[in-house]
Parts: sequence; structure tokens; C-alpha cells
Amino acid sequence: MKNLQFKDMIRRYGILIGLIGLITGFSVLSDRFFTISNMLIVMRQTSIVAFLAVGMSFVILGAGIDLSVGSVLAFSGAVGAGVMQNGGIFFGILAGLALGTALGAFNGIVITKLKIPAFIATLAMMAIARGGTLVYHRWTPDYWFTFFFCLFRKRIYRNHSFSHYFDVYYFYIGVYCFKINPFWSLCLRHRW
Repeated sequence: MKNLQFKDMIRRYGILIGLIGLITGFSVLSDRFFTISNMLIVMRQTSIVAFLAVGMSFVILGAGIDLSVGSVLAFSGAVGAGVMQNGGIFFGILAGLALGTALGAFNGIVITKLKIPAFIATLAMMAIARGGTLVYHRWTPDYWFTFFFCLFRKRIYRNHSFSHYFDVYYFYIGVYCFKINPFWSLCLRHRW
């Protein structure tokens, strides 16, 4: 009986226990790890992943899969940065969002209307978006994009990390959508 309880506890809280173990281990190894400035840096660096994770939760709970998320993010980010260099911040953000939305909508149409399995459709989109990023960069890495984004981040955040506030806001929007939509509530109840 106790063995079953231990296995159930590990199954339920294993990731949390592992996270606490990692935080403890790194805090012992470095005196700078468990500081507010480092936590803000970690939150800033994980903000994009957290943003994508909320959207991917909808896909996974709907019994789907999307392999192209990272490549679509890279392609729309590269196009957005290129437009920012020439057309300003507003048009760059708009171009990146428009491209990401268009590629995602194309994935959705191919999967739902043409009845192509999600694994195949998103694998193809991953290759298309990765190739699009390379073509847009003329087959070489463009270091000016990195420089421009560093300037953009300093200009917007003014050396403060506000990106994690957007993560929390987006997380609550995702939770609200789960609660009001009966399909997602059904998925959560039956653990599909």
C-alpha cells in the first residue's frame, strides 16, 4: 500500500520535486543563482516558451500535434525583425504576427479540410518555415537582427523585465478559454 502511495506521489509531483531539486542544487553550487536579478533573467528568457506553451496546450488537449511551432516562430521573428529595420517597430510586430497567423491558419486548413494527419502537415510546415528563414537570411546568419533586438528590448523594457507580466496575463487568458469552452472542459475531465 505504501509503495503504491509513493508511486502515485512521484507520478503526480515528480516534475515539481525535480524542479525543487534543481533549484536547490544550483543554489548550492552558485551564490548568484537564487537571486532576484537571476530569476528576472530566467523569466525574461522563458517568456517566449511560456507564450507558446499556452497555445500548444490547446493543440495537445485536442489530441493534436504541431511540430512546426519553433520553425514558424523563427521565420516570423526573422521577417518581423527585417521589417522593423526598414519600416519601424509597429509594422515589424504586425508583419511577424501576420506571418505566424497565416502559417498557423494554413496548417489548420490543411489538417481540417484536406484531412492530412497533423503530424505530416506540421512536419512539412516545419521544413517550409525553416527553409523560409534561411532564404530570408540569404542562407547566412544575420547578426544585425540580434543587435537590433537587443536595442529594441532595452528601448521597450528600459532595463526592467516586464515580459513575465505578459506571460501571467496570457496564462490567465488560456485558463479562461479552457473554462468557458465546453470542448476543452471535456478534454480536461477525460484527460485526452
